[in-house]
Amino acid sequence: RGSDWPNQIVILGAHIDSWDLATGATDNGTGVAAVIEALRAIKATGLVPKRTIRVVLFSGEEQGHWGSKAYVKAHPSEMNDVQAVLVDDLGTGRIRGFALQGFEIARPLMAMAISPLNELGVNELPLEKGDDSDHASFTAIGVPGFFAVQDTLDYFTVTHHSLFDTFDHVVPADLVPGATAMAVTAWELANIPERIPHVTPGSIK
Repeated sequence: RGSDWPNQIVILGAHIDSWDLATGATDNGTGVAAVIEALRAIKATGLVPKRTIRVVLFSGEEQGHWGSKAYVKAHPSEMNDVQAVLVDDLGTGRIRGFALQGFEIARPLMAMAISPLNELGVNELPLEKGDDSDHASFTAIGVPGFFAVQDTLDYFTVTHHSLFDTFDHVVPADLVPGATAMAVTAWELANIPERIPHVTPGSIK
């Protein structure tokens, strides 16, 4: 819970459901592990963020983002207070930055948020917009939602929605820096004085 602006929220999100062909290790077990570890690491420091940092594990992503859509619908009064949503849903590879989902207006603050991670190779902020994960439920109503850009490794060629999506494809040496990237970015967004502007729903094409 935040110390100064507790009603303002940074959300770390991942989806807990998976296709039933395997165990969903990289889609999206790795994302779930990364966001839980990010919050654990922040709490382990004993430091208190100025804004609240919340982990949300969505269900029904594979069916059409049902869980995140339900979350948005269930928390309408909170949406104006969401600083940003960071979603991890691209497998086990290292995080290199965050796709801005058309929120060009967010670039300066997001660049500031990831700057402590630049030496670890987290420096990409493509304007790229997509609706292929739970961030889209938030961007659809103008809330800043960002999708982790990762090394895809064998995600699209082997594990994604396949019977090979098993734990032996998880790369701990990449997953740990990924959790670090999520934690640091969330921490920075929770503590910068500025708010990331929301936009009019549907204004980003």
